[in-house]
Amino acid sequence: MAGNPRSKRLYSLLIAIVGALLGFAGELMPSSFQDQLEKSGLPYTLIWVLIIVVLVGLLLLFIWRDSKDDAPPPAVPSAPLVGQNSGTIHIHTAETQATPPVPNTPQPTPGPQAAPSQPLPLREERPSLPTVPTRLDTLIGRAGTLRKLEEQLSNQEPLLLVNGLGGIGKTTVALAYYAEAVKQQRYRHHTWVTIQEDAAADLVNALAPALGLAFQKNHLPEDRLGMVIEGLQAMEGPNLLVLDNANDAPQLQALRKALKRLAHWQILITSRAQPEGYANRLPINALPPEDALELFAFHFLGKDQAF
Repeated sequence: MAGNPRSKRLYSLLIAIVGALLGFAGELMPSSFQDQLEKSGLPYTLIWVLIIVVLVGLLLLFIWRDSKDDAPPPAVPSAPLVGQNSGTIHIHTAETQATPPVPNTPQPTPGPQAAPSQPLPLREERPSLPTVPTRLDTLIGRAGTLRKLEEQLSNQEPLLLVNGLGGIGKTTVALAYYAEAVKQQRYRHHTWVTIQEDAAADLVNALAPALGLAFQKNHLPEDRLGMVIEGLQAMEGPNLLVLDNANDAPQLQALRKALKRLAHWQILITSRAQPEGYANRLPINALPPEDALELFAFHFLGKDQAF
C-alpha cells in the first residue's frame, strides 16, 4: 500500500498497539479494574472486543483517507492552442507527450523567433478638437456668397479672410460652409475657434488640450503657438480651421506667418478688421431689401410666418 512516511508510521503504531492488547490483555488491565467489571456484570471479553473494534475502525479510517489522497487527479483535457493565419482561426490540441531527443545528435541552434501574429492596429483616434453645433435651419440671401466662399477657399490661397461690418452675416456664412463641409465629410479634421481677446492666445488655449500639449512656465507665447502649429501640421489632411470674430488687425498680421505653415489646412477667418498681408478676401455686403425683409420676418415673426 502506497502512502506518505507519516501514514506508514501511524499504521505500524496502531498495529503494534492492537497486537500488544491482544497478547497481553490480562497484563495491561489492573486487577482492581477487573474486579469492578465482574461486580458490574459486564463481560470481561466484551470490553476488549469493543476496544479492539474501535482501534480497528480507526485503522480502517486512516487507510481509507490515505488511499483517497493517493488517488490520481482526474485527467484535465489539454488546453487548445489558437492560431491565426490569413484571417482563419485554427484550433490545435497540445501534445501530451514530448518526443525524446535522439542521443548524440547535435541540436540545431535556434534562430530568431518570428514575432507572434497580432491583430492589425486600430486607427489612432483623432484628437477631439473644439467645434460648434453644425445645425443651420436656413440661409437667407447668402447662397451666392456661400458659393463664392467655396470657390475662393478651394481654388485660391487656402487662407481666406471674410470681411464685413458687425452683424452683417460673416459668422452665418462661415457657419453655413462649416456645417455643409462636416455633413459632406470634406475634411478629415475640422475645428472652430471663437476669438475673445487675443487671437494667438485663444487659438493656443483652445487647441493645446486636444493636441495633448503641456507647457512649461518658461515657454514663451510664441513657443506655445509654434507647438500648436506643429501639432496641427502633423495631422493628416485635408483639414479645416475656422477663426471666428478675430477683429484685431495687428494680431492677425502677426498670426498670418504661423498660419501659412499649415500646409494640410484650409483656414477661414471672419473679421471686421482689414489686416495687411491677406490677399484672399471675401467681403460680406448688406442684403438686398427683399432678402433683408425675409430675414426680419424669419427671426421676429417665426419661420412659419416668413414670406
